[in-house]
Amino acid sequence: SMLYEDPDDDTIRLVIKGADDAILSRAGKCSPLYTSMEVVKSHVQNFAKAGLRTLVVAERIVPEDEFANWIKLHKEASAIVGPNRKLELARVANLIEKDLTILGVTGIE
Repeated sequence: SMLYEDPDDDTIRLVIKGADDAILSRAGKCSPLYTSMEVVKSHVQNFAKAGLRTLVVAERIVPEDEFANWIKLHKEASAIVGPNRKLELARVANLIEKDLTILGVTGIE
């Protein structure tokens, strides 16, 4: 995933891509390009049937106060030395990678 500040409206946006099961389980809604989550799942199935590796792309606008709290947690997790670092970074990532809006589905050979 990637976080950035949109220069057009100063919103903080999270953009993420990944396997359909990982992203769809974190989705809250679809972009206006899709009429329903069933349409998204249909696209995923059609790409998979064609033998393509499917990826789902999604985004979320993150409120500034949530981002401020999250970035502190992320910095703390990043500073961990030892075997728990990876687990803690994943836990912190899960805090922000939620309520995603599905933007699209790709099929890659």
